[in-house]
This record gives sequence, structure tokens and C-alpha cells, in this order.
Amino acid sequence: LETVEDIMKECQYFKRWLCLEESAAEFTISTIELDMRNEIRNYARTLQAPEYKSTLNNTIQLQLPSAKSLTEYYESHPELTEYTMKKELSRMDYTVHTKDGKRITKPSQIQAYQKEINGKNDLLWRCSNQSILGDVVAALTSSNGLIRPQMEAGTCVDYISLVVDFRNKEPFVRVGCFMNVSIPCNTEIRLALAGVLVMVYFCPGQQKFLGQVTRVFPCPSLTENQVNAAAESLSYYSYQPTKIKTGSPKFQPFSACMMEQGDEW
Repeated sequence: LETVEDIMKECQYFKRWLCLEESAAEFTISTIELDMRNEIRNYARTLQAPEYKSTLNNTIQLQLPSAKSLTEYYESHPELTEYTMKKELSRMDYTVHTKDGKRITKPSQIQAYQKEINGKNDLLWRCSNQSILGDVVAALTSSNGLIRPQMEAGTCVDYISLVVDFRNKEPFVRVGCFMNVSIPCNTEIRLALAGVLVMVYFCPGQQKFLGQVTRVFPCPSLTENQVNAAAESLSYYSYQPTKIKTGSPKFQPFSACMMEQGDEW
């Protein structure tokens, strides 16, 4: 049988072990947090670099699928016409230029025109929704891209407009989209890093599919408090992955201040 003295010694050893474990955990978290601070600063500096827009566009050009591939995709998804008509018309700003030169913008007018032309150029209606942006967003997502998964970076579409033009011999779709890029912070509002204007052009008849970043609006330099708060949040979730939050976070739109300065979409 163990004596009282033996039990007391074991308790002391256990307490020392607990202290060592806690110290190791604190050291691990602080090391991760320091690394995160450096990563956040590097991320922000990259977004502010004048040449970064060209870097992004080179990446898009290399990774964007061909117009033929995109055409084949939409040919195999006839249900997307209904999706555009029933879901997207009320969520995005649409402008349709009809074959006879009329300009229509109201959802009811666009739906009526789509029925009037009765399936002609149906491919344009199938791609006239947010799916047309998917390949560009995918090209911008990487460990050193605009959207960095390892930093829990996310995008919030602040504005999107879509033009469907039937006036030319070869009709086309053109999309303009303003996206905010942000990372988690230890508050309810995510930390905005940049606003980005993306343009996409698709003309099935000419087999042209183009995408590019036309403007990058980096946030003003981050404060130490902002960097530290974001690093604390990211390192916490890195150390305890089961604690990662899901759902749509609250986000402070960055593009609002850009619009006040007179920038056009």
C-alpha cells in the first residue's frame, strides 16, 4: 500500500507536469500567433504592391478554361436558364440590349423578352448568373493568391452588374463584380484587406472567354491592433480547429468608401 508521503509526492509530480504542459501550450500558441502576424503583414503588403494586379491577371490567364470548355459546360446545363430567370434577376443588376436596340432592366421585361425570342441564344441566359465568375474566383484562390485559404480569407460580393447584349451579330455577356477580401478578426466584424473589381466577358459565337482584375483597392495600412487581433483569431482556430466558426460572418464593406471617392464600377 502507498503511504501518505508517497501519495503527496505523486501529487507534486502531477502538479509540475501540469505546469509544464500549460507552459508548452502557451509557447505553442504564442509562436503560431507571431507567425500569423508576419503572414498578415506580408499579405497586406502584397495587396498594396502596384504590380500585384498584373500578377493576378497573369494567373487568371494561365488558369482560365477555354471558351470551348465553358461553352460545353453551359450546353450541358439547360436548367441554368430557369435559375437565371427565377433566382438571379432579382438579386443582380441586369441590363439587356435587345436585337432591335431596346435597353431593358426590369426583371419582368427581361423574362418577357427571354420568352419572346423562344430559346434563341439560350446559352447566354444559362451563363448570365454568378456561375460565370466561378473560374475567375478559383484562379484567384491559392496560398499566395488574392484569396488565401490558409488565412481563412473570404470574399463578399458588394456589387455585381451583368450586361447581355443581343445587338451584335455575335451576342455576348459582360459582368462587372466588386468583391471585398477579408480575414477573421476577434470581433464580430471581419478585417477588410482589399476591394477588387473583376470583369468577365463571354461570347460563345466568337469563342472568347476573358477575365481580369481591373482595379485593386488595398485598405489603408493595418494598425498593430488590427494585425494582433486577426493573428489572435487565426492562431486560436489553427490551434483548436474544432472551434472554427461556420456561417456567414458580419462584414464591413470596404467598397462603400471607394465609391465616395468617385471610383466607377
